[in-house]
Amino acid sequence: MSDTFFRKSGSLSPDELARVQGIFDRACARFNLPADSDAAKEAAVQLMDLYQHGIRDEEMLLAMLRN
Repeated sequence: MSDTFFRKSGSLSPDELARVQGIFDRACARFNLPADSDAAKEAAVQLMDLYQHGIRDEEMLLAMLRN
């Protein structure tokens, strides 16, 4: 399937998913969140929402998660 399909369907391509996972891992490390904590789960949901709404800059995403 093409990247266009993934973008139109709201799903992430494997490359995008790997990128978001990396950002999530860095967020957990930066904010001292255990990856299986409720706070980390909330951050993951927020991260996915921000990413799917077009925010791709890692530092911006991390700053938005902090607030």
